[in-house]
Amino acid sequence: MHRSSAHQGKERIVVIERSTQIIIILFGLILVLFSYSPWLGQNSFWAEAIKSLGITIVLAGGITFALERVFQRKTLELLFDFQKEIKGELEKSLSTEKIYRNANKIDLQNIFTDRQEAYDVILTELKDENVETVRLMGISLRDFFLGSQRPHQVIEEILAKKNSRKEIRVLVIDPNSESAYTRAEREETNRFGESFRYSESNLCREVMTSISRLILQTEKHKAESKSPRNDGDLEDSKVSSKNRSPRIQAAAYEDWGTCLLVITDKSAFVELYHLGDLRDKQDGKGERGAGDLLGGKVAISQFPSSSMMYRIISSHYDYSWQVAKPLENIMVEKNLGRFRGIVRGEIRNIFGNRDAAFERILYCIRRDSMEDTENENFIWLQGISLRQFFLGQGPSRVLINSLLDSKKREEGKIDAKLRVLIIDREQKQAVYRSEREEGREPSDGFGRDKEDNSRHASVHHHAQQTSYIEPADQGHDKEEEGRRFEMVYENSNLFNEVGTTIARLRVLIQEHRDCIDAKTYQCSPSCFVIMTKNSLFLEQYHYGEEGDGLLGGQVPIFEYTRDSTTYKKILGHLEFVWDHYTTKAIATNVGNSA
Repeated sequence: MHRSSAHQGKERIVVIERSTQIIIILFGLILVLFSYSPWLGQNSFWAEAIKSLGITIVLAGGITFALERVFQRKTLELLFDFQKEIKGELEKSLSTEKIYRNANKIDLQNIFTDRQEAYDVILTELKDENVETVRLMGISLRDFFLGSQRPHQVIEEILAKKNSRKEIRVLVIDPNSESAYTRAEREETNRFGESFRYSESNLCREVMTSISRLILQTEKHKAESKSPRNDGDLEDSKVSSKNRSPRIQAAAYEDWGTCLLVITDKSAFVELYHLGDLRDKQDGKGERGAGDLLGGKVAISQFPSSSMMYRIISSHYDYSWQVAKPLENIMVEKNLGRFRGIVRGEIRNIFGNRDAAFERILYCIRRDSMEDTENENFIWLQGISLRQFFLGQGPSRVLINSLLDSKKREEGKIDAKLRVLIIDREQKQAVYRSEREEGREPSDGFGRDKEDNSRHASVHHHAQQTSYIEPADQGHDKEEEGRRFEMVYENSNLFNEVGTTIARLRVLIQEHRDCIDAKTYQCSPSCFVIMTKNSLFLEQYHYGEEGDGLLGGQVPIFEYTRDSTTYKKILGHLEFVWDHYTTKAIATNVGNSA
């Protein structure tokens, strides 16, 4: 781009001015040098005069040049600072204008710095006679239902007013939820444990008190709405209960408390909940104290009922209301809820079924296969046939092979011994389960051979437990039926899978005798168990629904930590069964356990 002629002219003037200043300074230097010239002879007067003039010219030119530079620099600095200030104000103005523009786009009606500032407008709307619906959502809503705060006074006035058309819905947090527990722990100075329990926290006490009062209010309304009135201003006996008494309903939500909501027919007021700073809001330097509250310290936004945000907020509330639980579940039925039940049950994870837990199980087995304590390290497996781990070519089979890898054990990467418990397929418990899986009716009266030394004596014993009395002339027929039953059972899926697993375990025990032990158990298969050094996976066994086929892997699996009571109890169960309720160790020759 070519420079303009005016700009070029200014540059020429600047060059001429600087050249003139330099010439003047050079002329002064020449005069100073000339004062020392021998031409002036002995005339010291002229020499001094010329010298003084030269010095004066040099100094004047230098000072002028320096002052001009300083003046120009100062001017430029001032201009630059002024430009920055103008630019900042302009950006601030543009930012403010953008905020206003965006606020208009979402129909933001008002912003209040905190909850107390917003209460004037909120309470005015609550008392408005034209407002028929009020929806409240918060943690304990203590300002509205506890103490002597203005909101509480207004709510009491509304509820005490006869013939009010207002309908009030209240959502408080479920005190047994994870959200309430986490928020309470954040507000307190100590983590919950033996010395300080969640039930002692301010949040828990306040929520429970609010719930108690809300239950009393709702029960009072129910009683009033059912009982007839003798008020002189109600002449029509058919006037609805809504016209006779204010309506109040309440419930508890257990998801994360995201915001305080006050929704009327006119506006929606929203305050963001947080787990933020507990320090004093004035100077930000206050020390955290017991029971400091997190709410009421951030801005509240107000949206009119005509806005899109009002519709979104209302929809959020309505959905929370639909999935909320009745307050009676907490106070009357003593329903702990999912989170508190999990905490008290010391459960780490819950998986919908065995497939969902599979990756976690494999991870924990790999993680805990290396012993780092003085005690012997076992990985316990208890099941029916444990086909996933010993049959087929799936990842569980690969894992078992990896755990038995001699090279890894020599390198110290694995130091855990496998203890395997599978069902004795010739015990009546196996027969019961097989019959259910195969969809057969229980085989009462089959195989009534009382000789315990027969190959299938325990299968026959299955039928001996019934009340069937064999007629003397039908003994031969019953023997035949018993043999037919044995043939059917021996062709069942369970019988064959357990037998295949036993054959596979024999091979593994021969090859890795120091790494794996296995036994068949004769007691009831109460649960599928995988226990490592740090984790227990527990699945309840059952007889299921008709037509289920294989009964395992269809109900939730619970994971417990080694510090849990359940872990310790199941470990005791496994050790007791291993020592007292197994038939024979699975080895190369196992007699009738084959």
